[in-house]
Amino acid sequence: LFIFVITLLFIIGYFLYSYLFVCKFEFVGEEYTSVEFNSEYVDMGAKITYRGKKVNYTFSTNLDTSKLGNYEYVYKYSIGDKSYSKKRILKVVDTVKPEIVLKGETDVIIDYTHEYEEDGFSASDNYDGDLTDKVTYENENVSDKDYRIKYSVKDSSNNEFVVYRNIIHKDLIAPEIKLNRNINSYLILGKSI
Repeated sequence: LFIFVITLLFIIGYFLYSYLFVCKFEFVGEEYTSVEFNSEYVDMGAKITYRGKKVNYTFSTNLDTSKLGNYEYVYKYSIGDKSYSKKRILKVVDTVKPEIVLKGETDVIIDYTHEYEEDGFSASDNYDGDLTDKVTYENENVSDKDYRIKYSVKDSSNNEFVVYRNIIHKDLIAPEIKLNRNINSYLILGKSI
């Protein structure tokens, strides 16, 4: 019975101490969070209580979503004569893939006797801007006569975009028949001359 009473007094003492002397700080949302480049960040705030009552706070930040990197939201509050602060870490990231725009058609039909001449392309990214000079492309065989061109580009955050142009070979040139006879010659179908 003595051990039970001591244990019960310890538990009650712990909760009284926690309630009377410990300030509780909780982030609403995550303590570490990512923010997309050039987006608006709305902070979820924090819940701070002391002796069961809400504690008001102020905050400051160095957040700049136009630049990639780590930033802080600093929550400042006071209890009695003491001041405290807590930080939420924000990381501005770029997860948006760049884009490649193909000039001309994505499915190009050409005659067997012709080679495809590149129609051109452009590439851009929300963070890096113009990436046209960073585009790589290579031919990938689809069949013995057809192929596709794979265009790819990566931005500085390693986001990759891929697009394809299909090159389809067909017999598009009609046969040409030349007769080496005089102008008054004629041909009877099915007969040899």
